[in-house]
Amino acid sequence: MASADQSKEKSDDDIMHEMCTCNGISYNKTTREIDGKARERVNSIEMFFFGYPRIVGLDAFFNLTRIVIMDQEVKRIENLSTCHALNELWICECQIRIIEGLDACINLEKLCLYSNLIETIQNIEHLKKLKILLLNDNRIEKIEGLNGLTCLLDLNLALNRISSIDSLLNQSNLEMLNLANNPLTSLRDLTSLSFLEKLKDLRLQDAQFGQSPVCLLCNYATHLLYHLPRLTHLDTYDVTSQAVKDLAQTFVERKKLYYEIKFRHLNDEIDRKKGEVWTRVLLPRLERSRTRVRRLMCLAKEIEMLMKDERPFMQFDVSGREDSLSAKREALLERASCVVSSHIERVHEYVRKTNESFHDSRCQLEQKLVALELETGGNVQCEKGKESDPWFGVCSDLIKSKFDVPHYKPYNRTGVAIRSVYKIHNQYLQRRFDDHVSTMSKKRNDDKLMEYLFLVQSGFDDVVRIIEHGPSLCGDERAALPLTDSLHCAEMKVLKSKPIEGHVFVCKVCVGKLEKAADDDREICQLSYPDADSVFLPLLREDEKEEQLIYSFNEKLVLPEYLVEYDFLPADPDDFIETDDDDDDDEDVLRMTPCFPVQLRLVSLSEDVILERTGAVSLSLIRVLNLHGNGLTRLTFLREMPQLRKLVVSCNELNILEGIQNLSELRYLDVSFNNLTTLEGLMDLTHLQHFDVSWNRLTHIRNVLTLIRKHCPALTSFDSRHNEWKKTGREHRRHVLGRLKQLKVFDGIPVSDDELAVAVRALVTSRLSVAMLMSKGRMNGEEPRSLALESIADVWSRVSRLKLQKLSNEDDATLWSKVTVLNLSGQGLTKMSNLEKLENLRWVSFACNSITKIEGLEGCLYVEELSLEDNYVIRVEGIGHLSHLRSLNLSRNFISSLPAWILANLTSLQRLNLDRNRISSPSCLQKCLSLSQLYLAHNFVGTTRDVLSLKPLDNLVALDLNGNPVTKNVEEYRLVTIFHLKSLKALDNCVIDSTEIALAKEKFGGRLTLEYISERLGGGDVASLTQADFVQSGIRHVELERSDLLQNLTSLNLENNNLTSLEGLTSLVNLKILCVNYNHIKSVVHLSSSSSSSFNPVLENLQVLHLAYNGITNMEQLHLSRLTRLRTLFLQGNEISHVEGLEGMTTLVELVLDRNKIKNLFSHSFVSQYNLEELHMEENRLKDLSHFECLRALKRLYLGMNRIQNMAEIEKIGFLSTLLEVSLISNPATRKQLHRPLLIYRLPLVQIIDGLDVSEEERMKIEFYFADQAQSQGPPEVVSSSSSSNWKSSSKTGAVSSVRYAVPPSASFGFQVSGIQAAAAAAPPHQQPHPGTGGGKKSVLPSDMSRVITGVDGQLYRGIEGLPWNQGKSSIPNQRRRLPPGGGGGSEWHPQASTASQFYQRKLHRGQKF
Repeated sequence: MASADQSKEKSDDDIMHEMCTCNGISYNKTTREIDGKARERVNSIEMFFFGYPRIVGLDAFFNLTRIVIMDQEVKRIENLSTCHALNELWICECQIRIIEGLDACINLEKLCLYSNLIETIQNIEHLKKLKILLLNDNRIEKIEGLNGLTCLLDLNLALNRISSIDSLLNQSNLEMLNLANNPLTSLRDLTSLSFLEKLKDLRLQDAQFGQSPVCLLCNYATHLLYHLPRLTHLDTYDVTSQAVKDLAQTFVERKKLYYEIKFRHLNDEIDRKKGEVWTRVLLPRLERSRTRVRRLMCLAKEIEMLMKDERPFMQFDVSGREDSLSAKREALLERASCVVSSHIERVHEYVRKTNESFHDSRCQLEQKLVALELETGGNVQCEKGKESDPWFGVCSDLIKSKFDVPHYKPYNRTGVAIRSVYKIHNQYLQRRFDDHVSTMSKKRNDDKLMEYLFLVQSGFDDVVRIIEHGPSLCGDERAALPLTDSLHCAEMKVLKSKPIEGHVFVCKVCVGKLEKAADDDREICQLSYPDADSVFLPLLREDEKEEQLIYSFNEKLVLPEYLVEYDFLPADPDDFIETDDDDDDDEDVLRMTPCFPVQLRLVSLSEDVILERTGAVSLSLIRVLNLHGNGLTRLTFLREMPQLRKLVVSCNELNILEGIQNLSELRYLDVSFNNLTTLEGLMDLTHLQHFDVSWNRLTHIRNVLTLIRKHCPALTSFDSRHNEWKKTGREHRRHVLGRLKQLKVFDGIPVSDDELAVAVRALVTSRLSVAMLMSKGRMNGEEPRSLALESIADVWSRVSRLKLQKLSNEDDATLWSKVTVLNLSGQGLTKMSNLEKLENLRWVSFACNSITKIEGLEGCLYVEELSLEDNYVIRVEGIGHLSHLRSLNLSRNFISSLPAWILANLTSLQRLNLDRNRISSPSCLQKCLSLSQLYLAHNFVGTTRDVLSLKPLDNLVALDLNGNPVTKNVEEYRLVTIFHLKSLKALDNCVIDSTEIALAKEKFGGRLTLEYISERLGGGDVASLTQADFVQSGIRHVELERSDLLQNLTSLNLENNNLTSLEGLTSLVNLKILCVNYNHIKSVVHLSSSSSSSFNPVLENLQVLHLAYNGITNMEQLHLSRLTRLRTLFLQGNEISHVEGLEGMTTLVELVLDRNKIKNLFSHSFVSQYNLEELHMEENRLKDLSHFECLRALKRLYLGMNRIQNMAEIEKIGFLSTLLEVSLISNPATRKQLHRPLLIYRLPLVQIIDGLDVSEEERMKIEFYFADQAQSQGPPEVVSSSSSSNWKSSSKTGAVSSVRYAVPPSASFGFQVSGIQAAAAAAPPHQQPHPGTGGGKKSVLPSDMSRVITGVDGQLYRGIEGLPWNQGKSSIPNQRRRLPPGGGGGSEWHPQASTASQFYQRKLHRGQKF
């Protein structure tokens, strides 16, 4: 024994000597002493690679600040009790298993224990100054024992076995964290890192340690950059770029919006299915029960009134029948009570079953799966199958084939109905499964045995965990994972509770080496079967089919691929739903003796009827009025009964209370068993003591109580049972008693003093207090980086550690100013009070309370989120000053209107939730330009115009109008909304895809509707519109069905659109000017509509019609004769070859047919145009000028740029004696200007020819010339301009009509040419003649020619009766465009015009200034 101790001492001595030698310290091995100065001088000891198997000798150096022990055989941390000054400790690459022996090292700042065998972090919480902790390359499975390390800055836990990081939340000062190569598998686990507010460097993979599995998941970097915005380095990469972080935030916010929409869609499905159950099952039962109770109670009250002699008008003798009447009344009351009881129990039972069916299993699961998909960055998805998916059918057939009827017979289950099948996509589990299967195959070189088996599970709560992490054995070597190919075995643990539905996982299993379970009592685990991967236990069904129960020892070889939900089919259909009793069951009670004679039911009141019923002589003397059991819908004549003390109107059909004002003497009022939805009308009943409103349809208890407190101060008995209150039970009773403190009886139950005191105390404590503030307030200064689909107040109240704490020297004002988060949901609050001190409040929730008014927020200027969901708010008020407000939730209230001026002040508002209110129009939201999400589900929005009022909201991406009338009443509502609200990405909780957008454009693109006009007016009044301009707007159809709103519209410009007819415009009966140039008009109405019976006049006030450039080929198909008052018609620039279809257009004054393909005219072309004054046919193909004889009133004729070859054709228009202006410019026959003297001579009234004025001097010279020719040459002849040798003749009517005049080819009218040249020389620069006009001759174009065609100001109104020329500017702004040459007019002629005819053309085509 002594020898062993001596050996050990020698060994420690050797170690000490080795340590001193390696560190240059003098050590006397004989005396075992160290130099005293060395003890004080040495502050660092280092031992590398060998020679130091134990920590010894360090207690000799009391000034040590640094110890380094590397690659030694050290197994324990010991002998450091004197190292009080130790600042840095390295014990690395050793064999340390437990962290210990550091109690004295309280000044330690750096602790390095990497590459050891440590399994647990412990015994270091006292190291308050520790800044760096290196524990990488150990066997640590859980992060723990770090709570006291408040100064920790750098933590390295790489290359360990850590799978969860939740315990790091307390390390608020941590700046660098290395978790590389740990079994971290879920992005959701990394979310907790967002609470490390100072974390700058995070490593989950690096070159030294490798990577964690989570790094292989999709959206890994995006997820971390969103949750950790302060990171500067991620996995050794620099991520300081703000642009990258902003991109990550934008991406995640969009994903959150997508999943929020998806989540809302699931809620809609819940509401829809619950609504179906309510409508199909609950509501009919409730109504039948109400009807039964009404019949029973009506007769019971009738008997009671007879016995009290309150029904004198009934012809029934009560004497001697008191006992039978009393017995019948008791029987009626008992039966009514029985019906009420069964009714209430049935309602609660159905509600319970509905909630279980829709929330606990089906819809709650879907919501959890949606949240799981979001929080895992899309790496875990559950695809809900459709019947068309192959795998849906395979799973359905598998479940049905595995259903064993004999096993389920004891539970009264006969089959299953597949409800849903989910295909599980988990990237991590799939990769893990593939890797382990591959590894096992390489080791054993055998075939992989794969099977699909059911997972035996304990219950519903594990479903989400299994989907995310897979089935787990929790590292227990004595556990095994049960799987089976029997549905009965998989559901064995839950069948005992007789569920109405079930679910099961279908897993892909690599069985590996499979052994049969031994017959002995050996435990089935890996220790019992070391060579097996799985063990099977055979089962025998009653039909002798063999099934197996398989136990797998490795959960990584089990991959859940499908989740199947199904409903059990019961053997007895009444197993789930109880049947109703027949209404006839009450007949035995109703027919009990004595029976009453049938009384006449009143449906209205009159003075005579009231006096007859009461037996009074005057209404003013009536004190009791009993109108029980009638069919009254209104109460009249009550104001004439000032002495009325008791009024009974039960069992009638009243919807509102009216006529009960100012009955100051009224003590008793019974309005039970009616259809009241409000008590509005109740006023000044100062002496009312008993008030019965039971069995009505009241919903808003706050309004009812407010009216009663104000107008019924003496009320002592109040009955409110069996209404449709929003909240019921104890909460309802306590709320009423707290507000009506004078009540003695409520709902038929006396009110005790103790109960009243509790109610009053509850009301007092329902105001915000310091105690409530301490428990519900938080001090977080930034918005949480969370993917949870809930409000910020809910998130912080759930996860925040910054609870409100009052310091000893701190006053209340300072305490309240610290609060930034306040969550008062479900606190029973009735008033928003004591908020003025919360000056830094940013996120607040008052959801699920009884608040009626938004108030008290005047001092909370920085509120960003406000939630008042599920309250009794009636008006939006008290928030107009919240300019920082971004999210406002007012769903499930009673709001009917929105004040535009308040909402306009909410300049930062992005999300507004108004679900389940009473809003009829969202037009007041037009100025909320920053709004991106608007939820208006289950309101009263009814028209498309209301929806289109949201069009100014360019940032609106999500809109929900589910449950509004507009979704049902408007045909193709969804496509209409998508088309007009182009910024939308989701409508009614369904994402809008490109197919819907294309279909909406195809369906509704180019429609001129009242909504479209209102939108172009900026929401202005359509009825006041007089002129409208919709140029180049892509309009294809006109749908102005309500013409009464456009009675004042007189001018409409639809130029450059895609119209094919004027059919949609026929309702504009006062329209006078219509421009449809550059369209595709083929007919006034569609050809299919132009039957022989439909040629009635249309647009009877239309006077000007522009149809230029429409590609018209056939004038007859236009059916222009239906425009009976048309005065001006423009048809230039078409493809017309024949002038026809103008029959009956007798009012036509001006006709423009320029730029067509007309070759000649027919005798019927202008048969009805005897009032035509102006005709334009330039740039056609005319050769023959016949058939103008019908135009007896023609004053202006333009035939320039045609194909008139000879003077004989020009002579044909000589009979048009009314012509004032004529143009034949650029025709072959006018090249030598020989037509001018002829026209001057033949047309006595002509004033302008080819744009040049005819002077009196010129006319006289021509007259003299032709007279002189007649005297000298005899019968004159007119020379054809086409041949100098041929003489043509023309006749002239008038004084010398019998004389023929000869015009020699060489004749030169010197007076004419010289006159023109003189005029040109004297003309100003802008009137200089243009070369090339008149065959080389120079012409002067007068400056006032613009008024020839377009008038002084170039407007379109020439020739219109009752309209000045200077009108016509549109009230709708439109971008002006320049039309092609000759296609729109309005631009003045300039010297660069090639011909004078182009000048005419520009003056001719009117409408550019429309």
